[in-house]
Amino acid sequence: MNPFILLIQPFLRRGLTIVAAYLGYVGVTAAQQTTFVDALLPIAGAAIIFVVDMVWAYFNRKSDLTTDPRTLGK
Repeated sequence: MNPFILLIQPFLRRGLTIVAAYLGYVGVTAAQQTTFVDALLPIAGAAIIFVVDMVWAYFNRKSDLTTDPRTLGK
């Protein structure tokens, strides 16, 4: 696997998690409490980003476990 990809993946995945947490946090403000649909859109976006992050982590870990560590430096 490309060393650049190995370096950037954790930062990108954590970035997605931070974005998901932020969208979940701003999902329901005082101005949005009266409009459920407006509040639901950022929360749904946060949930989708969170699921993408978890699926990415699963497949990343799965591929890391199946890769022979002796071949990573080649």
